Amino acid sequence: MAHPIPYLDDGIGSDTALTFLDEPVVSMDEGLSAYLHAMRARTSPTRLILVLSHGAHLTPAFDRFVDVAGCAVLVKDPYDGYRTLRSGRWAPSIDAFATDGPAPAASTVPPHWQLDTRIPVLGLSVSLFHPARRSTVLGRCAELVVEHLMPPDTTLSWGRYEPAGAPWNPKDMTTLARRGMPSITFMLAAHGPNGTDGTDGSVLSGTLSVSRTSTGLEEYLELVINPRWLTLPQWSSHYMAALSAIGTVLKPQFALAHRTLGYADGCLPAGPRPVPTPLAVLIGAPGIKQLGVDAAAVATQHHGSLTGTGRRHGILVPLETGTEADWNALARLLTTLDGTGGNLARVLGSTEQA
Repeated sequence: MAHPIPYLDDGIGSDTALTFLDEPVVSMDEGLSAYLHAMRARTSPTRLILVLSHGAHLTPAFDRFVDVAGCAVLVKDPYDGYRTLRSGRWAPSIDAFATDGPAPAASTVPPHWQLDTRIPVLGLSVSLFHPARRSTVLGRCAELVVEHLMPPDTTLSWGRYEPAGAPWNPKDMTTLARRGMPSITFMLAAHGPNGTDGTDGSVLSGTLSVSRTSTGLEEYLELVINPRWLTLPQWSSHYMAALSAIGTVLKPQFALAHRTLGYADGCLPAGPRPVPTPLAVLIGAPGIKQLGVDAAAVATQHHGSLTGTGRRHGILVPLETGTEADWNALARLLTTLDGTGGNLARVLGSTEQA
């Protein structure tokens, strides 16, 4: 992008750029994406601050990529101040976030943490392994998610930016991914046959990233789904079936399903967010091999099941306990996977305690 100025609204000093995004729904559109890329490519470091309105709905793609890009996201609240999107730290002016001094304090005023009306939404994170071959085609994981968690006759689409409106075509997406290596990201969107606004039909929104690795390719999906065609008690059988299919048909390294609060249109809030509730975890055969654990023994110990075919298996473990934000089942599983030799730190490449 030759002229990033349209998205540059103001500045603080010589190293902080301000952009005000006042739309009711804030997405990762082409202009914003190009602006962030252009500012990050500058030779002189620039602190990027995005300012949102209090009641904004954030698409999952925007929510993910401003975090990845290292942008500071502030929310202009109704109480004459600004707070950070995720930590809730509050200050009366933007200037407090544009310095390298002490961070503003976390808000303790109850109105700052009042939740607006939201509904449960399903989150999925999936990491898949692919060999770097001409025969590799991306996108099957997204298809399996749609088949199991969206109603029949759902329309799936993709694009490089939002709105992602191109008809679903995995071969075209794979061809573009090859040209974009070592990494590229696509936007995914899907809606059921009864509407696109989430009031009558189910919606899916998220991202699919492809990155070159030392062993091939990683395909990584971050999705938020409002499966409105299902009742909440029906969610479990459908997300378990989706993860089981992913574990059998593909080569997943890791997948996590969780529940959080969002909006009917599949967007996430600019307001405070509760701790998500883990629902299920899938560790595919490649992940089990890296961890060096016995898949059958882990599955038995944690009331899970084996996935995959042949002699190499992964595990699928349900985590939901009936209590919101209960991480105990996940913590117990992680303890087992860590073993006595620090498996998690070894696999994650961390020198700190996992």
